[in-house]
Amino acid sequence: MKKLSIKMRVTLWFTLFMMLLVVVGSVFLIFTQRKLNSLSLQKKLMETVDEIEDMNRNQLGEKISVPVNDIYISMYGMDGTWLAGIAPDGFESQQTFTKDTSRKMKSGGKEWFVYDVQLKKDHGTYIWIRGILPLHDTVRSEDIFFRLLVLALPFLVLVIAVVGYLVIDRGLRPVQDMIQTAEAIGEAGDLSRRIQLGEGTDEIHTLAKTFNGMFDKLEGYFENEKRFTADASHELRTPASVILAQCDYGLEHASSTEEAKESLLKIRQQAVKMSALIANLLTLARMDNGQYQLENLERINFSELVEIIGEQQNEMAKEKKIDVITEVQPDVFLMADETMMIRMLINLIENAVQYGKENGWVKLSLKRQKDHVELKVADNGIGIAKEHLKHIWERFYQVDPSRSSGRNNTGLGLAMVKWIVSAHKGEITVISQPGEGTVFTVILPFEM
Repeated sequence: MKKLSIKMRVTLWFTLFMMLLVVVGSVFLIFTQRKLNSLSLQKKLMETVDEIEDMNRNQLGEKISVPVNDIYISMYGMDGTWLAGIAPDGFESQQTFTKDTSRKMKSGGKEWFVYDVQLKKDHGTYIWIRGILPLHDTVRSEDIFFRLLVLALPFLVLVIAVVGYLVIDRGLRPVQDMIQTAEAIGEAGDLSRRIQLGEGTDEIHTLAKTFNGMFDKLEGYFENEKRFTADASHELRTPASVILAQCDYGLEHASSTEEAKESLLKIRQQAVKMSALIANLLTLARMDNGQYQLENLERINFSELVEIIGEQQNEMAKEKKIDVITEVQPDVFLMADETMMIRMLINLIENAVQYGKENGWVKLSLKRQKDHVELKVADNGIGIAKEHLKHIWERFYQVDPSRSSGRNNTGLGLAMVKWIVSAHKGEITVISQPGEGTVFTVILPFEM
């Protein structure tokens, strides 16, 4: 059974079920028809005998000399002696009479309906009138129906199986289309293909939409992976090229200690940048694989942490003539991983400074709301165009690559910020206007 296709298995089950339904329905109809026929015959017998009961003696004697409506009528005395009428062949005379009751009797190997009526005469005497209806002489419609059913059963099986197969084949046709599309995607590796079933709300269309959604995500994952690989290779190749070039220069052209130190300094700068890039890549890889968990949650004074980081970054931002300003509500406490919070603050501030304007500012504001903590990192820098906003969380994505030569920039900062905020069950949003500046808003719950 398991070797058969789903289409064939469903067809077999459908055929068996329909045949069972036909058989059960036929048995019920035969039983019902037989019951109705029995009641109809008994009613016919009783009505005929009751009509004869109302006739006078002369009419009665003439009437019962022949069968009336296929019913044989006989008259008997009080002692059961036959007086008049006729009885069918094979019916053995019965001496037991039952007043006004129709019943089925077996006599002479046959079945009969018998109905007895007591007719009163003068002087307190009475006679019995008996009606006899032979069942074997009555055409039973249920027998005809049963014979027709037996003859038509093979044809019914064939029709049900063919119709069931066609209906099921049509119903499962979208599944076949889905299989063919999935096979084509697997063979060609083209994740841009989608299952085309048109509009619909049934289970098959819902499944197709689910598969298409899965293909969308897979395509996005593969595209991100390809872009990530290409960007990582590019970012690592640049400092490696600089290191090699400076080594060659130092070995071949450095004529003094000062020139050699200058080459070593440039080598060190690129090595630091490469080291930071590798460290961030390893951290993100651990985050993606679920290997990095927030295990060091503790109650921290987030206000003091923001003030300290703001002061540290202000010293570095002065190189670009940018002031880091803090507006912090005191004693805002938070359950968080302090190391991750420090990294989040540094990345947001460095990003603001990198894309800031000379003589500009970066403002850190922190305040407690009803059920959350709100941190804002705002700047009056160059801003971010609308078409770039949805991409800034992607790894290695840079709005202005020409400014990526800044302080150990790896293009991974905002991606890491997004993960840290999500890991703390928070939200981060960004609003920006080109030429006017950018505002990052971080919402964190009091407790996790």
